[in-house]
Amino acid sequence: MKLLIAICLLFTFSNLFSQQSLTICEENQNTYTYTTGTNQVGTYYWYIDGIEQNSTISSILVNWENFQFGMHTIEVWFESQFGCESEPIIYTVTTTECDNSTIYAPNAFTPDDDAHNNVWLPIGYNCKEIHYTIFNRWGEIIFESYNGNIGWDGKHNNNKCQDGIYIYKLEWIDSRNDKNIKYGHITLIR
Repeated sequence: MKLLIAICLLFTFSNLFSQQSLTICEENQNTYTYTTGTNQVGTYYWYIDGIEQNSTISSILVNWENFQFGMHTIEVWFESQFGCESEPIIYTVTTTECDNSTIYAPNAFTPDDDAHNNVWLPIGYNCKEIHYTIFNRWGEIIFESYNGNIGWDGKHNNNKCQDGIYIYKLEWIDSRNDKNIKYGHITLIR
């Protein structure tokens, strides 16, 4: 009995409380490794927000892009080969949405009704009050939208536009309430 108590004491963790704040951005590293700092023989039990994870080793790899923004709790505890359980280690991670803002605009599309690439639509994140305008080669407005979900179908006044190069102007307000403007070319190919 004394030997078992001595062995169990060797497998206790200190109750470590750690905090981390992360901003999840497309261009950032969003995967992190969390570790107990020990490699004792036995089984490690990891939980994120109370849900058991698929790891039984002394570290776990977490991709925070797979989680909603907010506060998360990572808990790990250890059971030795002798059945001794440790006190849990608790990590608190708070994730927030990236405050950067950007828009990607395709440079070509094929509105030929083949179910692929029929609509030109800019894609972005952390954008609000989006507005885009399409111009022909004479500078005339042929399409305009204030809705980030409605794109250009290659028509003007319900008539198909000719193959060629068109100009776009994108305007949006980012999460810092700054106004952004971006210009570019679109190649229409039927």
